[in-house]
Amino acid sequence: YPLFAAISSAFATSCFPNILTAGKSLEMARAKGKAGAHTTLIEAAIPVVKLLQKHGRVSRGMIEAGIRARSQAIKVMALPGGLRITVVSKGSRQELHVYGITLEKVRTLLSGSEFVGYNLNLPAA
Repeated sequence: YPLFAAISSAFATSCFPNILTAGKSLEMARAKGKAGAHTTLIEAAIPVVKLLQKHGRVSRGMIEAGIRARSQAIKVMALPGGLRITVVSKGSRQELHVYGITLEKVRTLLSGSEFVGYNLNLPAA
């Protein structure tokens, strides 16, 4: 496995040197709190992921482009075994799956001062 990681990292950097992965290398993607090696995030999701990774496991989901949104928004939905957090910005949307954090904890975290510019859509308590 370490040999494969070294080869795939070397291959990725030699073949795709200009791909932005939110400032992370392939090795850093295997750090605590991150699920898988997929590190691409939309700009609006970066502060959300950075905060939630400190408290649980965050799995980055699909990015959908061409969204006509008026403002940035965060929608939280409870799922069996975790939470689905959808981050919408002007032009794109990304789903995140969060494990190991309760809805109440996410409500507290997302009500912080760094998310004042986001419309928060949280389920009723």
